[in-house]
Amino acid sequence: HMFNAEKPWKHLIVSGTISETERKRYGAVWAANKGTLLPPELSDCVHNLVVRKIWERSRLHRDMLEKIWDLVSREKQGYLTQEEFLVGTWVVDQCLYGRKLPLQLSPEVWSGI
Repeated sequence: HMFNAEKPWKHLIVSGTISETERKRYGAVWAANKGTLLPPELSDCVHNLVVRKIWERSRLHRDMLEKIWDLVSREKQGYLTQEEFLVGTWVVDQCLYGRKLPLQLSPEVWSGI
């Protein structure tokens, strides 16, 4: 079978960890948006309004996006750290690939960042 870029989900290898390719892609999005709307001491974080704009591009229902935020936001602040943002964006993609939102994330997901 040839890989079809229009249907990447048909060739998705389902795993419980974030691949190097995914980590680089999500990291680039994080780097382009970190510090926006935040004070200098939080310059390595992404504001919740910025995260919402990015994740809403997925067209997942807002309730689902809120559940993903709750799943990855460890400190329950109005921003995400790099690790939280990368994992959350990965979860958004996993939902788009048809995987169900887990009740909690495995330690392997977090250690894979």
